[in-house]
Amino acid sequence: MNIFKCICRSTAGIFILLTAPCSGAAEGHFQTGVEAFKNRDYQSAITSFEKALEEDPDNINARGYKGEAYLWSGKYNKAIKTLERLIELDPGNTEARLGIGIGYFGLARYEEAIEELNKVTEEEPDNFLAWGYKGNACFSLENFEEAIEAFGNAAELDPGSTGDWLGKGAACLMLERYEDAVKAFEKVTDLEPENAEAWYFKGAAYHKLGQTQKSYEAYQRSQALGYEE
Repeated sequence: MNIFKCICRSTAGIFILLTAPCSGAAEGHFQTGVEAFKNRDYQSAITSFEKALEEDPDNINARGYKGEAYLWSGKYNKAIKTLERLIELDPGNTEARLGIGIGYFGLARYEEAIEELNKVTEEEPDNFLAWGYKGNACFSLENFEEAIEAFGNAAELDPGSTGDWLGKGAACLMLERYEDAVKAFEKVTDLEPENAEAWYFKGAAYHKLGQTQKSYEAYQRSQALGYEE
C-alpha cells in the first residue's frame, strides 16, 4: 500500500479581508492587480501590485496580494520575502504569517512551516487553514500524533473539509488506530461519496480490523471509482 499523500488546502482568499486603501495613483494599479488575480493571471497581478507599491510602498493590501500571487505561482521564496516585509509593517498580521507558513510548506521546509503556523493558531485558534497546513506539515515529518491533532482541529472548525478528514484518517492509519481511521474516512465518504482514495484507505483500515466483507466492499467501491495504487 502506498503511503497516503495529504491533500493541501487552497490558499485562495487569505488576504481578502485586508482593508487598508491604496493612496492616489496606487489605487488604479491595485484594482488592476486584483482583477488579474481573480482571473488567475498571477504574473500580471504581481506586476500591477509592484506598480502600486512603487506609489505606496507601505500598503499592506498590495503587498499581501502580491505575496499570495507569488504563492499561487509556486514562487515560495519570493512569497516569503514579500510577506516578511508585510510583517515588519504590521507585526500582528496573521494572514501574512499564514502565507509565510504556507510558503515554507511549499518549499518542504516543514519545521519552519510549523513554527509559523503555530504563531497563527496561538493568535487565532479558530484558523482552520493554519491547522490544516500544520497537519500536512506534521504528516510530512511523520509526526502522526500531532498531525491527528491538527487535522482534527481543522475538521472540527470546518466540518465540510474532506481534505482534513482524509488527513486525519491517514495519520490514524499510520499509527495503527484503525477504528479511528475508519471513522475519519467515513466522514469523507459521507461528504464526498465518489472519493476513491477514501474508499480505498477505509478498505485498508477494515482489513487491519479483520472485517473482511467491509474491506472487500470498500476496495471494490474504490476500484469502481477509478482508484489506482
